[in-house]
Amino acid sequence: MIPTDKCVNCNEYVAIAYQDAWYPGMVVDVKDKEHFLVTFMTPTRTLGQYKWPLREDIQTVQKKFLISVGFVPDCLNSGRLWNVKEAQTIDNIYKKYSLIYFKD
Repeated sequence: MIPTDKCVNCNEYVAIAYQDAWYPGMVVDVKDKEHFLVTFMTPTRTLGQYKWPLREDIQTVQKKFLISVGFVPDCLNSGRLWNVKEAQTIDNIYKKYSLIYFKD
């Protein structure tokens, strides 16, 4: 898990937990110590590969849903397709996180 005292900065990649899955994105604004604005990538059919959506998906996120920070996706195709090589590690963190925070 990410320590709650971890600073989040603009232009930093993050992984955010939602009930259905985790999603990578980039911080575009830090609102305060507990909230920040993230533009999200969407998953492809291949594990660990993501793309930027045609229509920007931007949301305010609470820090408690941050599960990873500081990774940098690798560009696979002219800025359209990206690989998060840490995807399996982040997925393992997400599974533990979801058992605690997203119980039925």
